[in-house]
Amino acid sequence: MKKTIAVLMVSSLAFMSCMNQQKTNSADAESTKVTVEFVGNSNGEIKNKAGKAILFAVPDQVADVPATEVASVNFETRSLPFTVNFDLPANHKSLIKPEVKDTDRVHYYVSLDWDSDGNGTVDSTDVVIDYDQAFPTVDIGSATSRVMLK
Repeated sequence: MKKTIAVLMVSSLAFMSCMNQQKTNSADAESTKVTVEFVGNSNGEIKNKAGKAILFAVPDQVADVPATEVASVNFETRSLPFTVNFDLPANHKSLIKPEVKDTDRVHYYVSLDWDSDGNGTVDSTDVVIDYDQAFPTVDIGSATSRVMLK
């Protein structure tokens, strides 16, 4: 009887340690909030308030490879500036192609898919990222990254 009780206690302790480990692992797997503020002056009226912002990642030391979409968010706005919050998955580096290690530097940038003038096509007449001012780089470690629009 004592052996049975001892075995049950050891089994219970082992089970409890596994449960604690699962909680720790799930906490580590939480996403990170990445905030991007889009600033600038709109030359025209914003007729279509719905758009999509996309966060891309690419290995920092590799040239001429397609970037990987790691997060996206739908937004609605009638004016500039506006802010979007991306939920960057904890495992986002495992999604990047070509593969990167946890120690590798990664370059993040944002893109817009927004027919702001409501004419049915996304073109140069819409509110767009102002690449003449700066490339839309996103620093996932900062509180807020700013991207210029025109």
